Amino acid sequence: MLNRCFNPKFAAFKRYGAKGTTVCDRWNPAKDSNAFSHFLSDLGERPSLKHTLDRYPDNEGNYEPSNVRWATRAEQARNRSTTKLTPNNAQVIRQLHAGYESPTSIAEAFNIAVGTVHGIVLNYNWKSNKKISREPLKKNCLHCGTEFLTKYKSKTYCNSKCFKRAARLRAKAQLSSVLFS
Repeated sequence: MLNRCFNPKFAAFKRYGAKGTTVCDRWNPAKDSNAFSHFLSDLGERPSLKHTLDRYPDNEGNYEPSNVRWATRAEQARNRSTTKLTPNNAQVIRQLHAGYESPTSIAEAFNIAVGTVHGIVLNYNWKSNKKISREPLKKNCLHCGTEFLTKYKSKTYCNSKCFKRAARLRAKAQLSSVLFS
């Protein structure tokens, strides 16, 4: 934190100190001889080796008690200025997908990659404890006309027997059109 803000020879200085990011007087050893003890009393010890300092909620703000937390890489990734989603957006994406909206149209609406939509829906990223399930759709079998419930928009036959029978009928129709034309 101190090198980022005050040491021009430090690699990350150009993204912090050179842009005006600074450390509050309370945590600055050049201004307060008890800076480290103040820092510890304000933030506490590092919770684990997976945690590092994160400027939050304002990632463009300074290092000060009201704007710093211990965070994991995943938490910090969500706090970047380039991040397009919020936890609420991820929840909306899950609901849209549960409502049979296509991943492609969801991705276009949120200006994100289709893979990101899949990751959210499968709970790989932007994890959620809430399970959103699709409401079953009522459909009529294309072969026998029986009404059935499905969770898949593309399913058009009530069971595998109807699917196979319909496939045989289509094959016979194609064969006869070739033979008799």
